[in-house]
Amino acid sequence: MLITSILTYKVPSYIFSVTLYILLLIPIVSLAVLYFTYAHLRIVSSVNKRMIVKGDKVDYTITLQNRSPFVYCPLELKLTGDRILFKKQYVPSLSILYPMSSKEIIIPLECRYRGNYHIGVASITFRDFFNLFKIKYKKIETHQILVYPNVKDLKYLPIKNRIVEDTNIVKGYFNEEHDQFKDIRSYEYGDSINRIHWKLSAKYNEMMVKAYQVAVNNASLLFLDITEHHYFYEINIALEDKIIETAVHMIHYMLKRNMSCKLMYYHLSSVALEGHQFSDFERFYQALAPVQFGHSMDFGLYISKMMDQLQIRDELDSYHNLMIITSHITKELYASLTHQKCKKMNVTLLYISPADLIKVEQTTSKEIIESLKTSGVEIIYIEVDRSS
Repeated sequence: MLITSILTYKVPSYIFSVTLYILLLIPIVSLAVLYFTYAHLRIVSSVNKRMIVKGDKVDYTITLQNRSPFVYCPLELKLTGDRILFKKQYVPSLSILYPMSSKEIIIPLECRYRGNYHIGVASITFRDFFNLFKIKYKKIETHQILVYPNVKDLKYLPIKNRIVEDTNIVKGYFNEEHDQFKDIRSYEYGDSINRIHWKLSAKYNEMMVKAYQVAVNNASLLFLDITEHHYFYEINIALEDKIIETAVHMIHYMLKRNMSCKLMYYHLSSVALEGHQFSDFERFYQALAPVQFGHSMDFGLYISKMMDQLQIRDELDSYHNLMIITSHITKELYASLTHQKCKKMNVTLLYISPADLIKVEQTTSKEIIESLKTSGVEIIYIEVDRSS
């Protein structure tokens, strides 16, 4: 354009003048076509499933429509959720829509991790044909999909049975009239009058009571750590996915065998879910699928607080197995678990180690874990990788 302007000024000519005006009009016309495309483009998006299980695929369909008699400017789509859902599954490219046509883009998305995701078009960038101008449009509808964790039937969990002998706990699990007593002993304050063996009491001239022994599959108390992680985005998602999946597997194992369990975690406030039979599993499953990580309360202190409350309400004797699911090892957690171990509880720590992903040795965590082992806490390592 500069050369044409100089030639028109130095060498007046009809051709040079027309060429100059055409060059001056090109940006104006190009900008007008750009705004026309911006104003008249129609875009429709949809997903064929909104609730799926981890590992399944969902088809995300985008339809671009041109109902005008003009060619639309090139446009480029940027999708939301592309850090996880669209990774290596969609490559942005320029699209040109010809008159009275439409273009359908179908993107199969493999959902690798559990959680709530919003997918859709984050923005559309319109460019004129000469790449002089561009406009970005952002206010576009998104779709929410819920990815449920996998359910795996575990073969074993370190859940121990406890022999409940001559206590009122027996009455809570069985009817006394159906139990077999193993021995006779002297009456003690607090014994039920129904346990008195009247014939032997008369024979020995003192109150004698029946001593019961029953084997009980004790209920398990599960604490789930949903403290926020501060690693790279995908590492955070992978850790959270494995933590929730571990909890689901454990609850499925126990309820399938009619073992009672109580799950507790802190999300804005303390949340407690209790189940006694396999029909209760769906309630846990629906609650855990959308759980968001990010509370600020220290997990070790939370465990201590909840255990104290259970003891005050005389509920702690109902639980013999204490299970902790976490990826954070802290001194507060160590203090809480060793304290519970002193109460003769069977304590198991299921540890999802971030070191599997970040490849950095965590010396402090290792030292605390070794100390927990020495204290009698059973440690189970749960492996996790980015392709889980």
